[in-house]
Amino acid sequence: MIGFGTYFSVFHSERIIHLRAFPAGNVKTVAKRNTFYSRNAKQKGCDAVFQSIEHGGADSGREANYRALNDAVISNGGALVRLGSKTVFTACLSAETADAIIAGITALPEYLEVTAQTPLGYYVSRPPADPDRSQAILHDFSKPLGQEAYKLTARASRADGLSAIAAKHPQCCLIPFSDGCWYRFAHKHATKPNAIRHLAACLNLDMAMFAAFGDDYNDEDMLRHCGIGIAMGNAAPQVKAAADYVCDTNDRDGIAKWLTEFVLKNTK
Repeated sequence: MIGFGTYFSVFHSERIIHLRAFPAGNVKTVAKRNTFYSRNAKQKGCDAVFQSIEHGGADSGREANYRALNDAVISNGGALVRLGSKTVFTACLSAETADAIIAGITALPEYLEVTAQTPLGYYVSRPPADPDRSQAILHDFSKPLGQEAYKLTARASRADGLSAIAAKHPQCCLIPFSDGCWYRFAHKHATKPNAIRHLAACLNLDMAMFAAFGDDYNDEDMLRHCGIGIAMGNAAPQVKAAADYVCDTNDRDGIAKWLTEFVLKNTK
């Protein structure tokens, strides 16, 4: 099983290892690294699954290209889980809730930017500078989006107003990103450990059979709930505190080094 995105798993014998993928950057470079390590893992008897498509709709070209090669995809921070052509799990904010949250965000004086990830696409309030987000759809968020959403992300100069908005919607959770100005709104059940739990159930596996790598706040629970939690060297301090081990940083290919040392060298 091979896919693409922020997270990937390596399956060998009775064990699935859930790993943090290589740092985002040049798509061709990331794809080459993924392909190289997946191919080598396969030669050692492992099946690799890259999980969590960051941008584009659920059926974006980027996901479709890699879904053709894999059996499992976890995307949008745990809001969507697919096993082959089957949707195993999904947790979306309703269209009504998403529009209410967006209206609250854009009314804040500290509001800077908002994005929405939906089954139909990735919507942004301003043209993205990152070429990796070329499929983004420019949207005037003063108008209703009218779609259910896997997640909404907001950039704001402070968080108190965003927290007040989240408090009005019990089915919603608000999680900060470690850079300090971006925040994610999502359904309270759209979490990475919950997504892994659903995938594991379909595969008749236990969470203890997973190892997870992460570096941001929304990885913390995943590291705690999987059998082995490994924080990237560049992870936020509280994420490192939640982990069993710390590997090298994203920009020093920490996952590639760990995969080579502990999976490829120890798998026959």
